Amino acid sequence: MVLNNIKYRYSSVFLLRTTNIQKEKWLLFLPENEFHEIGLLFAKYILTLKEYNVIYLGDDLPIETLTGVAEKHQVDNVLLFLLANPSIKMFETHLQKCLNIFPNSQIYVVTSNSKLNPDTLNTSKINLIHDLDGFIELLANSN
Repeated sequence: MVLNNIKYRYSSVFLLRTTNIQKEKWLLFLPENEFHEIGLLFAKYILTLKEYNVIYLGDDLPIETLTGVAEKHQVDNVLLFLLANPSIKMFETHLQKCLNIFPNSQIYVVTSNSKLNPDTLNTSKINLIHDLDGFIELLANSN
């Protein structure tokens, strides 16, 4: 109920804002068993206000289904949340799948778990975000 209210209230912001075709394209989604959609909606809101191009897919999405998006869109950045315990256990698997589908994209993972380590995947394309300030700082530094 609360989530639907938030979606309704901000839908006009998402529909009326223009995007800058020269800015990066962001793909936002939550993998299977992740339902923290309010955080994802807030990220969409911030990106929309900054006129980024945003593809918003929502929650509980099998990562394999992103292949179709990759075939149709050049995605610069992928943002996903890994907060639920099942997702954290699948951390490396989820990220490896994202890297395979989007080999030229930066992958940003919002997680509260400071023990997760993307270095095991031997890539500089994965970035962890631990709080809202980190996300806002990331966007401020990319302009």
